[in-house]
Amino acid sequence: MVGKILLRSVAASLCEDKTKSYKNVVKVLLFWTTLICLAFLLINNSSFVQDFHNSFTNLWTNGSHLNSSVTGVRGVTSVRSVTRSLTEAKPRHPVFKTSLLINQSSAVSHDVTSTQAHNITQSSRVTNLTQSSYLSQTNLGCYFPKVDPFDKALQNITKTHPPIDCSKQTPHLVYVQGDTIFINFTKIKSSPQLNSTFKHCQYIARVRDLANTNDRKTKVVGDIQVFNHSINVSHDYVVVECFNKSNKIISRSYLTFIRKKPNLESELKAKYEAHVELHAPKETLSVMMVGIDAMSKNNFQRAMPKTRNFLLETMKAVELYKHNKFGHNTFPNVVGLLTGNNEESLVKLNYSFDMPMDNVNHAFLWSAYRNAGYRTGMFLDMTEITAFHYQKKGWTNPPVDYYFREVVVDSEKDKLMRKDGDCIGDVPDIRLLTDYWVQLASLFNNSKTEPYFTYSFSARLTHDDENRASAADELYFQFLQTLVDKKVLNNTVLVFFSDHGPRFGAIRSTYNGMLEGRMPYMFLVFPPWFHTKYPQLMEVVKTNQHRLTTHTDVYETLIDLLYFKAETGKGSLTQPRISLFKEIPEGRTCQHALIPLEYCVCNSFSKTNVSSSLGQYLGLALMARVNKYIPEKLKTLCKTLTLSQVTSVMEMVSETPQTRRYQVTVTSHPNSAVYEGVLNQHRDNVTTVEGDVTRLNLYRGQAECIEDPKLRPFCYCDPSVTKQSNSS
Repeated sequence: MVGKILLRSVAASLCEDKTKSYKNVVKVLLFWTTLICLAFLLINNSSFVQDFHNSFTNLWTNGSHLNSSVTGVRGVTSVRSVTRSLTEAKPRHPVFKTSLLINQSSAVSHDVTSTQAHNITQSSRVTNLTQSSYLSQTNLGCYFPKVDPFDKALQNITKTHPPIDCSKQTPHLVYVQGDTIFINFTKIKSSPQLNSTFKHCQYIARVRDLANTNDRKTKVVGDIQVFNHSINVSHDYVVVECFNKSNKIISRSYLTFIRKKPNLESELKAKYEAHVELHAPKETLSVMMVGIDAMSKNNFQRAMPKTRNFLLETMKAVELYKHNKFGHNTFPNVVGLLTGNNEESLVKLNYSFDMPMDNVNHAFLWSAYRNAGYRTGMFLDMTEITAFHYQKKGWTNPPVDYYFREVVVDSEKDKLMRKDGDCIGDVPDIRLLTDYWVQLASLFNNSKTEPYFTYSFSARLTHDDENRASAADELYFQFLQTLVDKKVLNNTVLVFFSDHGPRFGAIRSTYNGMLEGRMPYMFLVFPPWFHTKYPQLMEVVKTNQHRLTTHTDVYETLIDLLYFKAETGKGSLTQPRISLFKEIPEGRTCQHALIPLEYCVCNSFSKTNVSSSLGQYLGLALMARVNKYIPEKLKTLCKTLTLSQVTSVMEMVSETPQTRRYQVTVTSHPNSAVYEGVLNQHRDNVTTVEGDVTRLNLYRGQAECIEDPKLRPFCYCDPSVTKQSNSS
């Protein structure tokens, strides 16, 4: 009771002294604080202390931040034009779109007043750490929140799609055995129309057009070969067309033949022998990397339970539970996974988006493995939407020995066989990828002297909608089952992964979705004998399941595997990337792993209520940074964006009491873009935008006037201005 009376007195005194000088206010505050502390010592009332702490926090939250200016960090130009007094009278009930983590994992998203938001946070059990507890536990490393994949907040957003069914699409009329193509007369006879009109089939060989530097064209080699029953093929890739009696094409198939290449085998044998002599690895294991775009570990559990259960139960996969993405979209994440560095490291190697990847190809894992005598392969399932081709040039020369590019380039524009986006004729598109790896793994079956490294990434299914992953659960399960049944992984490490979680859409707009966007799934499957032969090593790997990891750590693991010494040990916090064969320290944080703050799952959010005026100021500051992304020479092409609405402001726990940190989400005009960024408000009246601002919705069709992929999310092309010329 005494505490409450004294608290009211402090508040009244502060209100009375708001018109006085700052020094008088400080004196009054110190005077009453001293009396309160003395009263506390006498009363020893813990509830009073909490009341005082909350009131003092609110006083600081809603206090004055005069003449604040906005600057940027990490190369961001200062913006001094946004100056705003935050002492103006705020509305009685300012409205924000607020997302909070309630009852351990339940995310709620409602339009609430600031008063209601305060009540929610006071009455609910919020699992995020408070600032004081966070600061006292920094030695424990990353606090990784537990988010229920089946949270009720997502029930109306997530859905299950039926399995991909291509049975009603244009049928393929040929099949392959060994090096021979056969006409499928069984299928032809099953259709009265085909049986009465079928004439013959023919094939033509095609290869990548090396004269075309953007990795998007093929050309014909050799002559057309007609056949009526079967025909042997010596080429690596052919297109088969079947005709009816009216000479109309009724079916088209894209066929690949993976063979040992004598000259290549001779070269790789010499490299492998030199690798063994120089480095003496204790084991030689092949590597198969299979990636799916935009899949969080929670969505993988929701959408592909059959595949996930098979990985864990049958293949004894190791799942990394605290795996954090390394960058915003696919490119920085796969660069981290495949080079161990961020994308800026490629720039230092003289790479830019408008040149082919050839001059930095040596930086990727497949080049390291090839130099050690491994056969290398790559499969990317789309022509444009890949990390290396979207607003980029791809490769002039094949980056790997078995580059599955021609089939994708040729088949993607086939209107006869691509009537359904998930199918190529009556075969699911995913089967192209999975059959290719089954072929290659079977060809070099468990050989310790003919190892391989393969990388594949599928974007077609999930790039625009992560829910569609459920349609392929059965297909990926069958793929893994085939690999196990054929026993072709007995000397191979399988890396089954995603680059990041959802970056836009309904799920991403929730609190759960924000976290899921930062948590891609990552599984590693080692051969059964490896578990038995190296139990201490696997024990360390399993310990690291519960430590903070990111894509660069998997890179380091695969480098360790290449020079395998079967050695364990302890990693250090000074190492930005740590092999899973070394124990990762418990105290590791995103800063240690070089994970940018804006993508860090470990961020904690406080319970502080944010005033309307502060939210508006932060939104303006964020928009000022968005407009600064566009350089002066492009401002005639891209319209200046303005703040439409502040949709979310959440205060983040800051490492220093001198700084208040906020995660802010806004919508802009006229492009209806949704942007999210982290802003630091310092007590020296300077506000900084930390790291990168990210766009949370699609911008397809809005930024076609410029080419730079890093700038396109921030550009809304002025329709009155013509497209940017190549010389600009």
